[in-house]
Amino acid sequence: MIADHEAEDGREHDHRDDPRSSGEEEEVHVHAPGVGDGEDDEQDHRDDGQHLGHADPRPTTNLVVARPFVVPVGSLCLVPPHRFLPVAAGAIVPYIIRRVVNRAVRVAGLAGAALATGLLASTELGERIDLRLFRAVNRGHGPRFDRFFLGVTELGSIWAAIGAAGVLAAGGRRRAAVRGLAAASAAWLAGQGLKRLFDRPRPYVADPEGVRLLVQPPRATSWPSSHPAVLLAFVTVAGRELGLPSFARTALRGLSATVGISRTYVGVHYPADVVGGLLLGRAVADALSEDAR
Repeated sequence: MIADHEAEDGREHDHRDDPRSSGEEEEVHVHAPGVGDGEDDEQDHRDDGQHLGHADPRPTTNLVVARPFVVPVGSLCLVPPHRFLPVAAGAIVPYIIRRVVNRAVRVAGLAGAALATGLLASTELGERIDLRLFRAVNRGHGPRFDRFFLGVTELGSIWAAIGAAGVLAAGGRRRAAVRGLAAASAAWLAGQGLKRLFDRPRPYVADPEGVRLLVQPPRATSWPSSHPAVLLAFVTVAGRELGLPSFARTALRGLSATVGISRTYVGVHYPADVVGGLLLGRAVADALSEDAR
């Protein structure tokens, strides 16, 4: 009897220590990464398989929750396209618009400055200033200067641009050759159209006795000068395509300005023609290409 009573007391004591029998709630820790009960079932299945000595043959796939979709992506976490594309477009589109607008403003400013130069040169004051500058350059500065300017003046011809494009193409730089020649051709065509529009007489036509003419007289009118426009357009676009360093491109721009001065030195253009040609060439170059630096 005593033994039976002690055994019964032990069972009652164990029953009181069990929280489930006393009405208390048991705190259960469940790992829920955010995808529902499916993962717990899969984990239990893998644990059971490991306890039984069998590996789970199914590959492990991480599930990435990106409301409102769950995207299985293996070990990578990706943003759904419907969420990423609006963000990317919101960043890229304004950038592209700014680039296009900035280029358009720059080209319009250069073209407007060129036209303003031509209009200013057609006024009485502009003609007087232009004539004084022309005489200061054209009067001659010795045989060495004559030979130098005669040697560089034809570097701005459209034929020189064609030859330079051929050299680039032969050297395997066809893209630079094609785009450079396209810019030179566009500058030449624009120059020919503006010559007819402004119809400014050449210096040797306006003052046959006061001009020192060192070359065969061209047939077209004076403003703008096509030689510096063609050369500057070509070297600017080709230089960008070739990825030339800044000092090299600056030197080529200096060469274009030298060709422009030579056109006044040999007696075929006023200084305003040269300035207008340089502005025109740069406007064409910036319209057809953009400096990535």
